[in-house]
Amino acid sequence: MSRVRRSLSRADGFTLVELMMAAMVAAIGVGALTTVLIGSRQLTNDSERGDAAAQIAQREMERTLAVPYANLALAQAPSTSSDPLDPRYRVGGGGSNWTYKWDGSNAAPVLVDGANGQVNFSTAWNDGRLNGAIYRFVTQYDDPSVPNDASNPLPDGKRVTVAVTVTGGERPRKPVLLTTVVFP
Repeated sequence: MSRVRRSLSRADGFTLVELMMAAMVAAIGVGALTTVLIGSRQLTNDSERGDAAAQIAQREMERTLAVPYANLALAQAPSTSSDPLDPRYRVGGGGSNWTYKWDGSNAAPVLVDGANGQVNFSTAWNDGRLNGAIYRFVTQYDDPSVPNDASNPLPDGKRVTVAVTVTGGERPRKPVLLTTVVFP
């Protein structure tokens, strides 16, 4: 019993080396935790940016589809961009021969009608915290299962594509694209 009392009454404590090792282990743990929290915050911000863009794209698609079929065309010609993350990168041609590669590979003629077209090509958006641009494309759609002949010389429908970009953030983000085909 006296041996136990003596070991409890000793005031040896930690040595300086033990204290330094404990501080180093604590610093490594805090550093790792900080890295995880920063990464988590970046992922949350990216997710929020994507969700906002998807909601705006859906809203703009619904607005565009509310335009009467006869007026479903761009009111002005589209513009182009050399940035691969910009939706206008897929625009080609010029004059009266604009094309858009909605899927990145197949170019379709863009429908531009300055007199009757009711679809604005691009607008900016801002929800108070995030901002970006909305691009709308209306192209001809020719259904491969419907033959084009003298009785049906026109394309079968129109493809509407809405692309929404979000500016800012830690890293570049591809635009959110929604596309649908509309028939008369």
